[in-house]
Amino acid sequence: MIGWKTMTLAVVLAVSLLGNAVAVGAGLRVWQMRQAFLGDTATMTLPRVERRALVQALVRHEAEMRPALVQVQTARRDAVEAVLARPYDATKASAALDALRGALGELMREGQMVVLADLDARHGH
Repeated sequence: MIGWKTMTLAVVLAVSLLGNAVAVGAGLRVWQMRQAFLGDTATMTLPRVERRALVQALVRHEAEMRPALVQVQTARRDAVEAVLARPYDATKASAALDALRGALGELMREGQMVVLADLDARHGH
């Protein structure tokens, strides 16, 4: 049976890695946005020109996306605090992780809207 310390460490690591993949701290880093919305270069099938245009669209819409980015960062912090809280409260930890998942979903939705609007504008639909 896995001990609570091992489980807690695994959850904290997973939350930290997930948060680092999509959350921005002080500023918006282009490579994080590309990773979050377009995938890594090893699996990328879009031509380089198209990728650059989409990344530029995300950067141009930073102000619109900032609330969702801030929410992910806040939810990530809250989730880590809930998982590490002593005494541990499974209900609070679960709710915090659910909130993080919701914030990540909203960030992805915002990014999708930017990408779709950019594609529509550039391809004349």
